[in-house]
Amino acid sequence: MAQFVDRVAHTFKRQGLDLSPRAVAIFMLLACLIALLGATRLVLASWVTAEARDLQESRREYLQLQKENSGLEEEISGAQSAQLLLQEAYNNGMGLPGKIVDVRP
Repeated sequence: MAQFVDRVAHTFKRQGLDLSPRAVAIFMLLACLIALLGATRLVLASWVTAEARDLQESRREYLQLQKENSGLEEEISGAQSAQLLLQEAYNNGMGLPGKIVDVRP
């Protein structure tokens, strides 16, 4: 690593920039840290996007289930009417308790 830093410092000297090997190492370290931070930001942005997509899908499913639930509540409340249940029982060939109804095919 030290040889590489020395070569880079020598290259800068040839180009007219007088940088010590220590300054080159610091610049290389900063470049690596900036690249690491950029990669971390991309990973986190991707993760947030995926979580937002999952949340939106869950929200859609929740709304659909709410609609189904309200429809079932209406159906159940309508079916709980005593008069309606009695009529449904008569339509299916059932009678009141205590009465015998002979149902023959």
